[in-house]
Amino acid sequence: MDNISITSFIQFFFAVVIGMYFLNLLRNQQSNKIVIDRESKKEMEKLRILKEISLTEPLSEKTRPKKFDEIIGQEDGLKALRAALCGPNPQHVIIYGPPGIGKTAAARLILEESKKNPKSPFNDNAKFVEIDATTARFDERGIADPLIGSVHDPIYQGAGPLGMAGIPQPKPGAVTKAHGGLLFIDEIGELHNIQLNKLLKILEDRKVFLESAYYSSEDTNI
Repeated sequence: MDNISITSFIQFFFAVVIGMYFLNLLRNQQSNKIVIDRESKKEMEKLRILKEISLTEPLSEKTRPKKFDEIIGQEDGLKALRAALCGPNPQHVIIYGPPGIGKTAAARLILEESKKNPKSPFNDNAKFVEIDATTARFDERGIADPLIGSVHDPIYQGAGPLGMAGIPQPKPGAVTKAHGGLLFIDEIGELHNIQLNKLLKILEDRKVFLESAYYSSEDTNI
């Protein structure tokens, strides 16, 4: 009987210890969640205050042409852009010129002009996406690529919901964001050779392929 009593006492003791451990763990998780919620509310309030502070419109934005009639000169260049982009089969174009001559402004106007053509593939929702090649740095391991896109494997997601579930998370790049619209790559000559080769493949196939070692077509959870 004594041995049974001692064994029961030990089991009860460990049950109490384990129960207290999980209870404290649950309390810590709840307190951490409360702290995170409070910090999130503070950050959202800061962002709201920043949005309410209105700044003057930049001069470059005020003087940006809103229609072709406001562009003085460059008749041959605009004619070439119209021929390449405003038809039923838009082409890839390289616009060459010194800084500040209006390459970006012309590209924006060309997209709006092409929307007026009923035979153009650009609809009213077509987006103009601009990216600077000098800052479009990528990771050779495929973790991040702002131009082409990448896949965030669970090992790099940390404690995120998809990472905990072992699900890879696609991160669309500028190419995907400009789907159905116009992608303007400023200073394209500054792109890395690897990115240029990837971009060439996309221009040929007109598709972006994202791969992950964690993806399996047989896994119904993904």
